[in-house]
Amino acid sequence: MNIKNGKNGFTLIESIIVIVLLGFAMLAFSTFLAPQSALSGQVNYSNRASALGQSIMTDLLARDYGSVSSGTPIVLGSSYVNFNVNLTVDDNNPTASMQKMTLIITASNNPPITLVAFKGEY
Repeated sequence: MNIKNGKNGFTLIESIIVIVLLGFAMLAFSTFLAPQSALSGQVNYSNRASALGQSIMTDLLARDYGSVSSGTPIVLGSSYVNFNVNLTVDDNNPTASMQKMTLIITASNNPPITLVAFKGEY
């Protein structure tokens, strides 16, 4: 009777080599994902700032002509704590009875988002 003395499984050296190779693979994978996660925050900021700007502009355009000026207070909701809003109203346009409203929205170190609307007296 010929019995094989077969050993099944991995040796310690093979296991260490596999762990080192997987470590290098994860390092390469994580360096690829880190910049992508930073960019996803930028997209989230742009979406929220655009939604905030559209909401404010809709409110401003629904008001009577002449009732909006550069000092008009703008109330932000509790979900927009870190956002800053600057409203500028310009009445000096070539077309009579026209207001140019410029809304600039910023948050921390993200680039500002600017929305411009014209409102006429009609």
